[in-house]
Amino acid sequence: MSSPIRPIDMSGIVQRSQEASQMKHQENNKPLVDNQNFGQHFNKEIKHQMDSVTDSQKSEKKKEQYDAKKKGNGREYEREQQKKREKKERTEKTIVKSQNSFDVRI
Repeated sequence: MSSPIRPIDMSGIVQRSQEASQMKHQENNKPLVDNQNFGQHFNKEIKHQMDSVTDSQKSEKKKEQYDAKKKGNGREYEREQQKKREKKERTEKTIVKSQNSFDVRI
């Protein structure tokens, strides 16, 4: 047996359907609003970067001045290569062991 919808229930359903339509509308517009917010934030960041003073030393490479009194930058590399060569020569040396043998005659 089905009960008829009472007027109080009917008014509650109508109010909730309006809330649901508002929520659905907000959900549909969320990507658009997010995109607009991102665009505004991006424009503010660009304006801030244009107006602010940047440190000029960050963009310049470190300049090294070479002096004849100092050793060059490649000196350490040459030393390490020499050590590797010496180590390789030491390990490549072959040691011939004398073979001991004996004869037994009966």
